[in-house]
Amino acid sequence: MRISLYSRILGKSFTSLSPVLRKFHACEGVAQADGSMDVERPAGKFVALIAWLGGLPKPGREISARLTVTTIGDGERWERWFRERRLVSWQREWRGMLLESFGPWTVAFELVVDGGGISFSQRHVWWFGLPWLTRLGPQIIARIRPTDAGWNVDVRVALPLVGQIVHYYGNMQSR
Repeated sequence: MRISLYSRILGKSFTSLSPVLRKFHACEGVAQADGSMDVERPAGKFVALIAWLGGLPKPGREISARLTVTTIGDGERWERWFRERRLVSWQREWRGMLLESFGPWTVAFELVVDGGGISFSQRHVWWFGLPWLTRLGPQIIARIRPTDAGWNVDVRVALPLVGQIVHYYGNMQSR
């Protein structure tokens, strides 16, 4: 039996995840979740252009959200839908960290189990596969916290000299 991506990265800490998160991240094959997100973005055409180019969601309240995670080889394809807006990334393990690639960017996160959830601490950034100064690349802060029926998502994306590009947060539940 294969060990799931998050189980490999978290090691013994994986058992400290809430039961619903442990079940979702232990799935091999396809895992799905639905929910609702609030999306905040600063006003301005430049930020809107950057968000659009990055596939980031449009601002709004109680936006329907859908997540499909598909195991492919030793990694996972994450497909997020915010209404009609699709955001796809690839996740895999690297040196005990989670690598997530989206567009030309790849970001390495240290994962920490906290209160049954996961905190994602950004450690490295690559642009088109080349090492990039972390402080000059996208800054991503993400936390997943368990709820009674699923989990709460809180993700912020910012760029140096530009500031926050998007903040989305809300609740998800496995199908």
